[in-house]
Amino acid sequence: MSDTAQPATPDRATWRPALPLWAALAGLVHYIVLQVLALIQTGGVFEYPLDDVYIHLEMARSIAGGGYGVNPGEFASADSSVLYPLLLTPMAGTEVQRYLPALVNMLALLGCGWAWGKLIAWSEFGRFPGMALALAAIGPVALNMAGVAFLGMEHSLHALVSLMVLLGLIVLARDNRVGWLLSLGIVLGPLLRPEGLAISLTVCAYLLLSGARRAGLLLTAGAVLPFAGFVAFLTALGIGPLPSSVMAKLSSMEFPGVSGMQAMVYRVLINLFGPMGVATVLIVLAVGLGLLFARPLTRKRTAPIVLIAMVVAPAHLILGKMGWSYRYEHYMLVFLIGAAVYAFGYWALAGRDRMPALAPVMPAIVLALPLSTYLPLVLAEGPASARAVYLQQRQLGRIAKEVIAAPVAVNDIGWVAYRNPDYVVDLWGLASSEALAARQAGMGPGWADGLPQRHGADLAMVYERWLGPGAGPDWVRLGELELTGPQGFVAAPVVIFYATRPEAAAGLRDKLAGFVPSLPEGARFSFAEGLE
Repeated sequence: MSDTAQPATPDRATWRPALPLWAALAGLVHYIVLQVLALIQTGGVFEYPLDDVYIHLEMARSIAGGGYGVNPGEFASADSSVLYPLLLTPMAGTEVQRYLPALVNMLALLGCGWAWGKLIAWSEFGRFPGMALALAAIGPVALNMAGVAFLGMEHSLHALVSLMVLLGLIVLARDNRVGWLLSLGIVLGPLLRPEGLAISLTVCAYLLLSGARRAGLLLTAGAVLPFAGFVAFLTALGIGPLPSSVMAKLSSMEFPGVSGMQAMVYRVLINLFGPMGVATVLIVLAVGLGLLFARPLTRKRTAPIVLIAMVVAPAHLILGKMGWSYRYEHYMLVFLIGAAVYAFGYWALAGRDRMPALAPVMPAIVLALPLSTYLPLVLAEGPASARAVYLQQRQLGRIAKEVIAAPVAVNDIGWVAYRNPDYVVDLWGLASSEALAARQAGMGPGWADGLPQRHGADLAMVYERWLGPGAGPDWVRLGELELTGPQGFVAAPVVIFYATRPEAAAGLRDKLAGFVPSLPEGARFSFAEGLE
């Protein structure tokens, strides 16, 4: 790069403020590309790549009506975020509300881009126009900010508040001041995702240990008390202490037949040996060695940032989740990689008027790792996932609400539960503590048999792998809905249909036969032998 040998420009104050704008625009362009590709694949129909968005929307509709759950009159903790469903309550139950997650995520994406650009502007790289612009523009794409926003979930907001904490730590290290960015990020993180406690409590521990006891105590209370209030709220409703999705992940249900400790070991190994798990370990080692060999002054200025990142990343690898639409690790990676880029710049450039030729190497490496992993996968899988949700889950929702118009049993509740006036039996357990307990008990033969009958659900639409041996002895297999082409993030390409009572099979078969011709191209229904 030609500007590596040039002194910092004297008019840098005129271009540094533009870096957040360029970073936000880079993320927005990537987001628009994903949306256009998705619309092409769905034939012009807007759809989210994850059916889970509709769980948030239905929880929001319930909250707006004075409840907290998915089924009318029944409390359930189907949402693992405290704040996100509250943000989706405006215009609850209307078609306009369906687009709110996209709007919120687009704003969060712009915020993430702004925060990343601000990070680069505040870093030592910000003194060199070419390098600063490259880092500002490439960062949001490399870190998959648009890919996560495209999902429509709460993870973009979580990444935004994580970057706020990171910027706040830079202010703390530079000015010895606990500012509003740090304070607000610490309080909001756990309310957006339970994993937010990792960053918030680690920062609070650092404040307490570094002598800022008053700020540390106040911010610890700000991080813990609202989340504790949520736990108390769930407990008072009889569904606590944690959301069902969190309880399911903490159990060993993902690995049937093993103990809880063995399941935890398996999860850690899966996290560690995935592409970004390996990348995370390498980046943690690199910044750790950099801090160890840094000059005393630069070490002091970067220690809070690097040490906290070095605690948060391993904590996520041990207790969190990697992969599955690449959203769970997003907050951790933007925090870790942002900290690494800032620290490497400070170690290499502080006090220098010229950029050494090797200074850009480490930022290039730490951004190349996620860029080479996420960009090709998200471009291929993101739009394909929107198509798959449209062809599978949206059609299941149509069947439940337009064709059956009665209680149904499913193990993926999003589209089926969204704006559905009838009871939805959630066999996975997010909206049903009864089903969650049955699955946690071991998923033995016929474990799901009594659940649909207790709620009058004659039709069950399930992934066979998720149901396992749970079908009752009297269930009648009606057929299967299959989507063709890539399945993206959808759990399985085939959904099996059962009549949970033999006497209901003929009527359900007739209703399904009338519906099948209306399936869009790419989805096909095959009746079981003897029911054609």
